[in-house]
Amino acid sequence: MKQQFRLGRFGRKHPVGAYRFLLLSFLAFLLSQLMEPLPPTGEAPDWGRRAEMAAALLLLPLLHLELLTERERFGRMARELGVGPEAMGSSLDYA
Repeated sequence: MKQQFRLGRFGRKHPVGAYRFLLLSFLAFLLSQLMEPLPPTGEAPDWGRRAEMAAALLLLPLLHLELLTERERFGRMARELGVGPEAMGSSLDYA
């Protein structure tokens, strides 16, 4: 986690950057806890696996929604310009 949220990336010369770093680190910890609680035996958790689980659960649906929105926007632009699938004689639908 230290490499992903380095303090230098958030303005280490400013107090706001330090607060931003602490906030993002805390949010990353909370997300990892939502994926799987810490093991009770005291062994070190696999933070990489937890990060992948959080990304799969939270980020992939957001990416999918963004791609669908872009597809719809480009489809509208293509229809306005007359270069959509209808103008080309195709039966494909680009929403």
